[in-house]
Amino acid sequence: MTVSKTCFLAPACLALVVSACVQKDPGRSGPGRRPLTRAEKERVKANILKAPPTRMSHRVNADLEGKLLYLGLDAPAGPVVPGKAFTVTHYWKVKRSVPGWKLFVHTNGPRLSDFRNFDHVPVFGLYPVGKWKPGEIIRDRHAIVLPKNTRYRTLDIYVGIWRGGRRLRVLSGKTDGKNRILAARLVVGVGGRRAAAPRPRYLVRRATGKILIDGKGDEPDWRSAPSTGPFRSSLKGEPLEPKTEARLLYDDRFLYVLFTAEDHDVWATVREPDSLKMWTEQAFEVMLDADGSGAEYIELQVNPLGVLFDAYLPRPGQAQRDWQSGLRAKVLVRGTLDNRNDRDQGWQAELAIPLSAVAGRSKAPLTIPPKPGQVWRMNLFRTDRPAQGALEAWAWAPPLRPTFHALDRFGDLVFAGPGVGSGRPSPRTAPGKTTAPGKTTAPGKTTAPGKTTAPGRTGAPRPTGGMK
Repeated sequence: MTVSKTCFLAPACLALVVSACVQKDPGRSGPGRRPLTRAEKERVKANILKAPPTRMSHRVNADLEGKLLYLGLDAPAGPVVPGKAFTVTHYWKVKRSVPGWKLFVHTNGPRLSDFRNFDHVPVFGLYPVGKWKPGEIIRDRHAIVLPKNTRYRTLDIYVGIWRGGRRLRVLSGKTDGKNRILAARLVVGVGGRRAAAPRPRYLVRRATGKILIDGKGDEPDWRSAPSTGPFRSSLKGEPLEPKTEARLLYDDRFLYVLFTAEDHDVWATVREPDSLKMWTEQAFEVMLDADGSGAEYIELQVNPLGVLFDAYLPRPGQAQRDWQSGLRAKVLVRGTLDNRNDRDQGWQAELAIPLSAVAGRSKAPLTIPPKPGQVWRMNLFRTDRPAQGALEAWAWAPPLRPTFHALDRFGDLVFAGPGVGSGRPSPRTAPGKTTAPGKTTAPGKTTAPGKTTAPGRTGAPRPTGGMK
């Protein structure tokens, strides 16, 4: 779903979108990062305390592997109001240095619902965890804001320290069992609520013939499948160029997805399957909550090299990358892959998702193949990082907040029987006029670098983790 800037009120920072995401990496900086100014050094110094505060609204004292102590935080005494930012102040004591580790801050509603990510570099983006020194007591302030339409009445704030696919183990203090420290439980008041945007719906038709996964999408069933309509900005819900759309089909064995994107610069560097970096470059992504639980779901990605990512998530932010879906995909590039100095036309990817895998590791009952009228919950994304600029994210059902893992914003995937009318999606998706996929490719001018299965796939277990 970019990482980088220390924006805590995320609408200004698409870099905080999480996906496809994995745990955001706000501490990452490019080579040659400038040194702190004198004023910034003074600001850091002012937030390294000689002693912890005598009073703290939420005292925790959680031990992280004997290296750091999370002392607790200060938060508003009264209810926090949806739509209005509030400030929390965390206090950490450093016992041993932890080079390369980073801070995460998550919020959840009751029963781990409504996951939100407020990761940041501590002390206003100036003092990364990896630079903390033994004996220091760090004071770290940042802002949190909930959407105006928030309806739950308690908010849990979780904190911890992470690197790659691992978190520092919490040896004492309340946790969620996943090495996230429960820092505070706050009361949520009544805000100025706005009506939630309606969820989009897509009526997916049953394929009448064989679908060959070759990236072309030129079978008659694809030509008659309706478009989702142009994807929109993941954060703002407004039209976002260049154009991205998708089509879907299904049969007794597979759910098929055909992504098509206009793109003047098709590129990718990730060649390792299930890489946590894939969503921070160019990728198409499917998130599927087949049983509509609002909790367990699967996440699938493919990049222009045809490399795949698949994970099962029992809860948002808890990606299990050792799970394998059997996903098949093929990519077609209209232009020259990885030549950032020429002008490409775009790229598309054809995916076949085994119906036997759509529930991930969930034991919830699910009818396979789905019957006409059955509804699954789904979202589709595209990400890209231009040569100049921050990460951009497109969505079929925009989450309207800085995460791709907003299950309450997933759209409805409605299964139709054979020969159902035009199969057009609900007017809520406002599909535009589109040309059939696979028809814009001039012979001899298209490369197809992807493979049916991503390179490097073996039966060996893959690392777990993937916190976003």
